[in-house]
Amino acid sequence: LLDIDGVLNFEGAPINDNFTTISHDWGRWTIRDEVIEWLKKLVRHPKLKIYWISTWGNDSNIINRYLSIPEFEILGSSKGVLAETKLQAVLNVVTGLHNKTVIVVDDLFGRDFIASMAINETERTFARWRAIELACKENTVDIYYIAPNQEVGLIADDIQFIDELVERGK
Repeated sequence: LLDIDGVLNFEGAPINDNFTTISHDWGRWTIRDEVIEWLKKLVRHPKLKIYWISTWGNDSNIINRYLSIPEFEILGSSKGVLAETKLQAVLNVVTGLHNKTVIVVDDLFGRDFIASMAINETERTFARWRAIELACKENTVDIYYIAPNQEVGLIADDIQFIDELVERGK
């Protein structure tokens, strides 16, 4: 499950990186070339299914068309409650799986979010988080959250970790 802003599209100023800017009518994404090459490689993996989990919704596949890679299925569409929408999308995925690995790559799910969830998030958000944990346990689903720093997006260490999970995944 792959987010765009803060993950592929880093929000900080590019420093000594080779990057590509993908522009469209209502915005632009700045993505490091190494991340683009990794994504192109990832889509060819035979055991992998990639979903967009982004507030960009259907517009997320503008990236796919630009890169000439297959489009990804879109999970959820934010209606102003970002955490709840994304958690519901994750829950929908893990509920339908058995003996699989799920990798969620989204800057939203960093330590700050998890630490503050019990204090700042709604009861429904917390209940969804708990439902994900229970569904994973019941369905033997291993779930990993990779939360890049939104200023820099995915970095080589994140990519390496994801690649290792993919290779050993169920």
